[in-house]
Amino acid sequence: MVDFRLSLAVVIGIVLSSVIMISAIFAINSNDTNRVSITDLYTSANTGLYGSNNSDLGTSADTGLTVTGIGIVGADPDVVEINLGVEVIAKTVENANKKASLSMSHLQKVIGQYNIEDNDLKTSHFNVSPQYNYRNESGPEIIGFRVTNTITVKFRDMEEIGSFIDDAVSIGGNNIRINNIHFKVENSDSYLDLARKLAIENARNKAELFADAAKVELGSVIRISESSNFVSPMPRMSLEMASPSSSSVTPISPGQQDISIQVSVTFEIR
Repeated sequence: MVDFRLSLAVVIGIVLSSVIMISAIFAINSNDTNRVSITDLYTSANTGLYGSNNSDLGTSADTGLTVTGIGIVGADPDVVEINLGVEVIAKTVENANKKASLSMSHLQKVIGQYNIEDNDLKTSHFNVSPQYNYRNESGPEIIGFRVTNTITVKFRDMEEIGSFIDDAVSIGGNNIRINNIHFKVENSDSYLDLARKLAIENARNKAELFADAAKVELGSVIRISESSNFVSPMPRMSLEMASPSSSSVTPISPGQQDISIQVSVTFEIR
């Protein structure tokens, strides 16, 4: 009887062990199946993002012919910006500021005579700084104060620039400062469009030259990228300002501004 029970226990143990092993194998296979599905999903997603179509485009661009084209159009400036102002040095801040304010008030009256719009006039710099005597044996000594007040005026009538400078110098005297004059083309859209066309034509001419020399056939355009570059001429101004009693006007020559566009164009080659 004991042997029968022992044999039965052994059989039951073997059966249970087999069930446990089969369950474990099933679980492992099930996990492997899940991992394969996730991997396939990841691969599928990546294929959509970095698939053969994009690779073909990249390869086509890399094996094409890339040239640079430049288009330049000369344009007459239609706006000039003048940066000018007053600078005063006095022993006290109060006196320096009063004198600078008076000179700026006179300068603004001159500006008012030229019908400058409010949007074309702005303060660009204001500064109050002490002036030192560094030769003092006991150390730097404040001997006065400098007040600087500058504005930027935008002119749209080129013929009035010289007269305006003369009037500003006349009324501002030794306190006037004319820092720089900058000419530019404000309405440049039409010039830019023309420069783009010239740049593309220039690029195609270069590509055809290279293709002919390399004994290949030029195909369609694959890619175009653009970069713009504006080359402004330096204004020419007489070194001697016209005196108040002189009938001459300070000569200002705006010259011509070069508006350039640079493009990079890639062509197929066959």
